Amino acid sequence: MAASSPFWTRDGVSRPSHRPVFNRRTSASSNGLRGALRHVFSTLHIAVSRLQTSFDPHITLSRLRAHSWSYKDLIYLLHLALWIFWVSIMREPRFPLNLGIPLLYLTAISSFFPAMPILTWVLTFFSSRFIPVEYRPPISVSLLPTLESILYGANISDILTRFTHPVLDVPAWLSYGVVHFVGPFVLAAFLWLFAAKGALKFYCNAFGYMMLLGVICQILFPCAAPWYELRNGLTPADYSMSGSPGGLARIDAIFHSNGYTVAFSNAPVANATIAALFISHFWPRLRHYAWGYSAILYWATMYLTHHYLIDVVGGACLATAMFYLMMPTQSCPPPFIPFPSSPRSAVPFLQKGGGRNHRHTASIASLIRSDERIEDGWGPAGHRGLIAPQPQSLTTGNGLGREGSEPGETLSSGNSGSNALSISPSLEGRGHTARARSPSWPDRRGAV
Repeated sequence: MAASSPFWTRDGVSRPSHRPVFNRRTSASSNGLRGALRHVFSTLHIAVSRLQTSFDPHITLSRLRAHSWSYKDLIYLLHLALWIFWVSIMREPRFPLNLGIPLLYLTAISSFFPAMPILTWVLTFFSSRFIPVEYRPPISVSLLPTLESILYGANISDILTRFTHPVLDVPAWLSYGVVHFVGPFVLAAFLWLFAAKGALKFYCNAFGYMMLLGVICQILFPCAAPWYELRNGLTPADYSMSGSPGGLARIDAIFHSNGYTVAFSNAPVANATIAALFISHFWPRLRHYAWGYSAILYWATMYLTHHYLIDVVGGACLATAMFYLMMPTQSCPPPFIPFPSSPRSAVPFLQKGGGRNHRHTASIASLIRSDERIEDGWGPAGHRGLIAPQPQSLTTGNGLGREGSEPGETLSSGNSGSNALSISPSLEGRGHTARARSPSWPDRRGAV
């Protein structure tokens, strides 16, 4: 018969149990999962109940009046200019239906104002297709591979695409084709539910402006993806050519579908970097998993022929810059404070004596010895190190300090050329003693 193991009941009594250990562990894990889900749903319910769902324009106007304007608010002029430009060139939906987009936003601005950078990015990404071809810059085919070969010594992204296998295709697809699109919204939800107040606004600003700059860079400096070089070589590209899913076409072949072949375009790799930065900042225990996923995604973008290595490095730098530029002041790390290389010497703080008489000048070695400076508070305290000196006033027999001592009980200089102090005979006669601050101090009881 197997040995029984005790388990704790609700009344706190330990009783023998004959249940298998596997069942208890499974039950504990399932209870923990149910408890975590229950906590998430309860937090979500509380957060939703606090949302501002009123579309009353007076709420928006009152918030605008209460807002303290600064030079940082000039960025909203850029948003206004972009919205006017993209709506004016938009052909789907046509005028006047396209005016409903800004009107809808102005109606719900009290609830979606922090998401303005993200909404501006979405509008820019959607409307960039309507830019006339004659105003678009030419597409560069050789710039990125040339820069990659110069900076890194080889075309790293091309090397990673030479060996393909379904075992590698599936994790690359999961990280780049699935999690990559859902992850930003899941992270935003967790920041809204569990992070400190203002974390979601911080994320919206950093993520939105990062994506907006990425789209603007693609519009102003268009470059062909690695799959174009593999398919067409260095043939000049034009905007009439259709896109390609690159290595994700193998996923369509595995699942016998055409979702990525028809609808997929290059996704920015900076998403993984900024997600890892936010997870490391708000949940440091998960930083290893976040950066591990980012490393897999970096490899997947090159393995699936969607990005060059220089794209990955540039996207990571852009994400890091936006993360620290948009970080609130109270969340910034403290400035670097250099530590002193050695203890400060006490010699500059001693009184300078005149003339050439330096017989009683204290040496540096005697000043820093603990057994010679117990009266100053620098003596040893057991085995726990040193005690910093505390400001104390030297009192006389009547309890008075330096200014309140009686005649004949004053502190006097032992030598005009000395840096040390001596006690008058009247103080020593009442039982007060004083130690010399240097071994070179002469024992002169009658010194005045």
